[in-house]
Amino acid sequence: ENNESKKNMFNELKAHGEFTSKTTKNILSKSASKKIFQSSASYRIGSENNPHPSYPLLARKKGWEGRVIIHADIDNTGKVTYIKILESSGYEALDNVSVNTLKNWKFTPAKFGNKFIEDSVTIPVNFLLKD
Repeated sequence: ENNESKKNMFNELKAHGEFTSKTTKNILSKSASKKIFQSSASYRIGSENNPHPSYPLLARKKGWEGRVIIHADIDNTGKVTYIKILESSGYEALDNVSVNTLKNWKFTPAKFGNKFIEDSVTIPVNFLLKD
């Protein structure tokens, strides 16, 4: 494939909403003659824009611990556009506080070349009680 056909494939995938960082990485990995910078959406948990979910009082009192795995779609401005639980902690209170907190996070958007693009991330949230 030449660069023009890869560019056309990229534009077609983007137009049909099938555009993800994995797709672009596959297209780019086949292109040795032209290098285009690709990054993924990123975050820093515990920062001002991305606070840790608060540990619900009921969960603390009952000794509930667990890990929630969250899937989030991020737009080209760094906002969450879609969020869902991939793996539950087993406790609705921990799952709900995770979703409600993460849907308000601000991400560093992914980049393709010098343009910000949409991306998806998987975020583990751990709830551990300390003595």
